[in-house]
Amino acid sequence: MEEMVYTLRVVMLNRWYPKININVSHNDWQIIRAKITKKEVTDEEFVSEYGQITLVGNMVAMEMGAEYLVKVSKEFNEKFQKIQYKVLYSQEIRDFTTKEQVVDFFRAIPLTDRQIKALYSISENPLELLDNGAIEEMCNAVGIGRVTAEKMIERYEACKDYGPVYGELNKMGLTKALIDKLIRHYKSADTVLELIKTNPYEFADEIDGIGFKKADEIALKNGIDKHSKKRVRAFIIFTLHDIANTQGSTHVSYIDVMDRIDEFLGRDTPQDVIDGAIDELIDKKILWCRDKEYDDGEVETTLALMKYYKIEKKIAYDIKRLMDAPSNITLTPEEIDVKIKVQEMKQGWQYTETQKYGVKVIADNNVVIIRGYGGTGKSSTVAGLLSCLGEDYYFHQCALSGKASVNLTDITGQDGKTIHRLLKYKPGEGFTVNEKNRLRTNMVILDEGSMVDIELASHLFEAIPTGAKLVILGDTNQLEAIGAGNLLLDMIDSEFIPVVTFNEIHRQGAKSGIIPFSIEIANGRCKYKQTWTGEETLGELQDLKMIGFKCPKEEEKPSIDLIMKEYKAIYEECHDISQITVVLPTNTRGTCTKAVNKLIQNYVLPRRKRGASVEIGIGETKCDVHKGDRIIILKNNYELDIYNGNVGEVIELDSENRSIIVDIYGRGSVEIKGKA
Repeated sequence: MEEMVYTLRVVMLNRWYPKININVSHNDWQIIRAKITKKEVTDEEFVSEYGQITLVGNMVAMEMGAEYLVKVSKEFNEKFQKIQYKVLYSQEIRDFTTKEQVVDFFRAIPLTDRQIKALYSISENPLELLDNGAIEEMCNAVGIGRVTAEKMIERYEACKDYGPVYGELNKMGLTKALIDKLIRHYKSADTVLELIKTNPYEFADEIDGIGFKKADEIALKNGIDKHSKKRVRAFIIFTLHDIANTQGSTHVSYIDVMDRIDEFLGRDTPQDVIDGAIDELIDKKILWCRDKEYDDGEVETTLALMKYYKIEKKIAYDIKRLMDAPSNITLTPEEIDVKIKVQEMKQGWQYTETQKYGVKVIADNNVVIIRGYGGTGKSSTVAGLLSCLGEDYYFHQCALSGKASVNLTDITGQDGKTIHRLLKYKPGEGFTVNEKNRLRTNMVILDEGSMVDIELASHLFEAIPTGAKLVILGDTNQLEAIGAGNLLLDMIDSEFIPVVTFNEIHRQGAKSGIIPFSIEIANGRCKYKQTWTGEETLGELQDLKMIGFKCPKEEEKPSIDLIMKEYKAIYEECHDISQITVVLPTNTRGTCTKAVNKLIQNYVLPRRKRGASVEIGIGETKCDVHKGDRIIILKNNYELDIYNGNVGEVIELDSENRSIIVDIYGRGSVEIKGKA
């Protein structure tokens, strides 16, 4: 049941926490006793004592005598056996006192200058028109019809509570979308305004999608000194995050950090400010620092975010915990050989010697890495081990992406899950399967290990019970981790964990044209030169077709024509969009996904057969989706249990309510609702 939200005007009577003599800042957690001065319509569930209520939560720094707007929800305090109200939004009430403030507010919500001028032409106080929903009167203004008036009122209603602060934020260079995002996060326009004036770099730490560069742009535009310690401190944190996420290195030399400071902040950045920022970050335990002295007296300083240091330390602990436990498989090498022969007779093909060796290594060790290119038999090796075990041997298999988890299901016949789904992630709660509530399993198989970042790996490893096995499949030439660290490579380089390397293409993979060709490319070899033209189909399975052509100057995008020719030929054979995927290097330039998607959509779903649509995407990536279209999920949604990489087909849609029902391959139907 959705919680009831009450909108009230209040004045502070007392602050119970922190004590009234202690200074507080905007967005600090507080307990306030307040008197209600005005309230919107409330139901019989609303409870107050003599017109007074207790407010709890993060809120603005209230002062005696000032009036505040708060949005609250009711909750019961078990300790004191009393009703209190959790603050969802708070702001000091400021009235518009000048026409300039009103105009700034109108521009921010946003209204055009022409619309603002039209409103003032019919009223000295256009705020009253919008506040009263005076559509008929507004239509008397030149250029404003009923639809326009309704949209203007809708925009006003969405922003009116923020008052003059909204216009002030807009004048500071913030777009409406960014203002709304910041207010949603900090639950107060006042808090956002205060942070912009004092430390907008906090935005980069707190809010997804606002990086250092955007926060820095806001800071410099609004008077923060370019050599301030705040700026240097924020840049150091950004640098360590950026290197960990783009280069995989979670620890960075002091010299490399200094080089970046020189490049981006300028060589004139005072050294005492830099050292002061680093010392402050170390004192606050945000930064980890190690000074290593060599025999010649030279000292090498290494820096890392304390967050990453603790995560990697925890990973090392859990790996050692798992490795030190006895193996839960008691099969001898001879018994494994016998069982594998039985499995070979069933499946009709034989394992390579490396695969048999891999099975025995997994049987003898609790943490094993199986590395190799695609098609070298990594997954088949695990399947071979599982065939040697009894039905009471319980295992889980998982991967970062939805697509990879489905691939695992195809190989072992058991349900593959994303890591988030396996660990039962819940928004607001985190992973409910964890160190205190571990998996009930004998073995966890992690596929595409190179793509897993250290934070997610740590959550997975701690959830594996002592005595169970961890088998990691991966290819260090595949995509790197989507996040911090380079887990798979670091584990291999540690020489502490058993690693089985597959170099030979498995017999099934050798039939493919794709697998041998991809390995040649990974090794820097390609038999096709840039000048090659013609067509050639590769592999026994005839699953890779090479097309080389010279681009005539008079044709703009001949590659698109070739793509569509091949797509149509394949579609005519299978009539199944789930069996065809076109992969392109760009979204909006040249031969891009947007252009090709539109052509495929027009071919598979002719305009007369499409019906209603729902618009998805933002900016240049916007497109209309129809029933029968294929989509890919680009962002994890833990509430819906769908994840980045999941692919599915739209089976129903509601254009009025902006929702679609998608049949996610290997997952089932899910309703995805859009935002207004």
